[in-house]
Amino acid sequence: EKWEILSAKVSHLSSYISCLVAADASNEAWAAEEAALAILFARLSKIQNKALILIKRLRDADFKALAGQPSLEHAAYTLQRLREEASHRMSPMEEELAADLGIHGISAWSRLYFTTVSNLSFSYQHPDGDERTAPLSALNSLLASPERNLRKAVTTGSAKALQQNQHLFAAAINAISGTRLELNRRRGTPHFLNPGLFQ
Repeated sequence: EKWEILSAKVSHLSSYISCLVAADASNEAWAAEEAALAILFARLSKIQNKALILIKRLRDADFKALAGQPSLEHAAYTLQRLREEASHRMSPMEEELAADLGIHGISAWSRLYFTTVSNLSFSYQHPDGDERTAPLSALNSLLASPERNLRKAVTTGSAKALQQNQHLFAAAINAISGTRLELNRRRGTPHFLNPGLFQ
């Protein structure tokens, strides 16, 4: 029950910090908090892994007895997911290593990608003839415009801005995807299964 409460708090904290960073990617204080959050995720991942090892060791009858306790009725789905995930764990030492490497590996690549994207702006020719500049975060809103010529101009302008950083984006996305695929391969996890609450 404490883990469930902690998970919710961490999820809310993560969402809050992510929103702050998205709103002002140049703010070094928020970037530092985001980096600190990656360290917290690694610690929580190690704790979760210990719980998963215990869940994995339970016999089916014992697991049903645990999940059937009145105080855990509301967590039946989560417990079942954890039981399923436990069957796809690497050794405890490998899981701890993966958690530690994630701080400067997959998490760092994610921060680099999102920080770069959130700092980008692009120029486009507005249908009224003016040259305008907009942050990339406004792209979806502009593309929702009913005015076709505006959507076309915005698409062209944003594509040029993204193209200037295409090698960085490709490297970041490849590193993120490659890490996830490799972890799933080592765990024998189907690619569609979330490999962890905190990864």
